[in-house]
Amino acid sequence: MVKTEPHDPMIDPQGLVMFLAVAETGSMTLAARRLGLTQSAVSQAMARLESSLGMALLNRACRPLGVTPAGTALLEGGQEYLAAGNRLSDTVRRAAETEAPAMRLGLVDSFAATVGPALIRQLRRHAERISVWSGITPNLMSDLAERRLDMIISTETRAPSGMRCRPIVTEPFVLIVPAQLAGGAAKPRLSDLANNHPLVRYSIRSHIGVQAEAILTARGIDAPRSLEFDGSDAVLPMVAAGLGWAITTPLCLVHGRGFAKHLAILPLDGEGQDGAARTLHLIGKPADPLFDLTADHACAISDEMIAGPVKVMAPFAAERMVVHGKAANSNSTT
Repeated sequence: MVKTEPHDPMIDPQGLVMFLAVAETGSMTLAARRLGLTQSAVSQAMARLESSLGMALLNRACRPLGVTPAGTALLEGGQEYLAAGNRLSDTVRRAAETEAPAMRLGLVDSFAATVGPALIRQLRRHAERISVWSGITPNLMSDLAERRLDMIISTETRAPSGMRCRPIVTEPFVLIVPAQLAGGAAKPRLSDLANNHPLVRYSIRSHIGVQAEAILTARGIDAPRSLEFDGSDAVLPMVAAGLGWAITTPLCLVHGRGFAKHLAILPLDGEGQDGAARTLHLIGKPADPLFDLTADHACAISDEMIAGPVKVMAPFAAERMVVHGKAANSNSTT
């Protein structure tokens, strides 16, 4: 006798499938044959389904088997119940297949202002949500190490433990002086500039500032400290206004291209003797599915940047810039 108190008010989908087969065939044996099961398995499933609902569904007193009024109601609504479950499963599956990941990306200022817009446009096709921070390399490295960012593009070459480092683009350092200072004369030497004109420095807090100081030290130049800024937003207009000279890079020049007509852009004397170049790297988690995709897009856009505005502003620098290609060039730092 079927219990009147249900153990589980929810309908078991597998039990429902078996019940529908029994109701349609009028036989547990035929239902079992249709479903590829044993008659015993179907009989036990029917008993569990009736017990869980607390009511009889089959009229076992007649042959072929009939259904009770409760069974008739279940028969009428059962197909739609199963169809709704299948639709829900398909919806969930499609959502899982098409779900785009979120990413938190850090970009050094000069890269954010030049390659950044086109890079983010490409990444939006692959990431549902993108959070982008820009800043100087030390700050970005700190945010990466403390897991506030997933990956960064910066001039740092050492990845935190367990992270991956892949080179994107290498660019030479260049000399910029006010256009009126160049004035058609021979290219000024760094030593002469340091003795006669203020150096507009990148702050020692920035990685580019540290590299520029290393270039001066390698040449034995000790320029007095007077003007010092964290980024190109201030360095380039200061030089354009005639307040001094600076050491910068092609991407930084593109960042401040509005000041280009007021600048003379020149190679550094002794170029290549002390590694006067910087390389921007992508650093992030090795397993991040967007890591190589981000690097490939950054490389492609950097290539376009070199062939476009860099070549227009400083052809000699464009020839010396190197894009590091596809994922085969990547490496891991642990």
